Amino acid sequence: MSAEDELELETFLQRRQIPDNVLHKLKNDKIDVHVITLMSDEELEQYINTYGDRVALRAFCRQRTLTNSSESVKSALMDRVRGKIEGRTSINIDTARRPIGNRYAEKDTRRVEIGWLHVLKGECHQVRTKGGGGTRHVSVEKTVTVAELLEIGKDLFFPDGHSAKGPIGKFEFDLRDFSQKSLPLDCTVNQLYEKTKLRMLRVYTCSRDKDSSIVLSDASSDDERPVKVGTLFNHILFKSILLWQRWGLIEFR
Repeated sequence: MSAEDELELETFLQRRQIPDNVLHKLKNDKIDVHVITLMSDEELEQYINTYGDRVALRAFCRQRTLTNSSESVKSALMDRVRGKIEGRTSINIDTARRPIGNRYAEKDTRRVEIGWLHVLKGECHQVRTKGGGGTRHVSVEKTVTVAELLEIGKDLFFPDGHSAKGPIGKFEFDLRDFSQKSLPLDCTVNQLYEKTKLRMLRVYTCSRDKDSSIVLSDASSDDERPVKVGTLFNHILFKSILLWQRWGLIEFR
């Protein structure tokens, strides 16, 4: 594990409030960010007990691995450019004439746009850039799940566990598509691309207060409206009084 990767991993574990001895155990067993991406959930559970922490750690390591890979590719391209300028390399014509096919099918990674939606009074509002939101672009493996994308989004919009709307512990989260429909946690990026047929997949990290309004809905009606917790008792009492009056149990004079 490089010194930079080790420092990033240590910072991430501290942000998740994972004990320091976990990092020492990973180092002793020679498990770095690259190895973690290859480990099953059962194997990783031997080091980290909490499921959410394991999902977040795998998402972090995958993103870190992709970042390192991108930097290596950029470095190699710069070397080729320098060599070409100095007359030491030539253009590979065979590569330039390579048949054009479904280039996305050959790639192990896909680009994803991640935005931030916040639920306020039962309605979703997109958080703009000036409020800490905006649109973020990430490259992830096609096998990354919605649960892992959700953790990536939380890290992007809640750096160090904080945002303009408050600390991360104040909210509940899910991941939604462009129609604001909640996505299943086990669905992969590749499956989402195949289902939507979009050129660029766009998802939203959706946050809502843990003590947000309770929504009452009537199955026979298309109208759904939020009912605040404070008025829920009055709503039930009013319905009960109407029933009691209908049954003759009470009488108003």
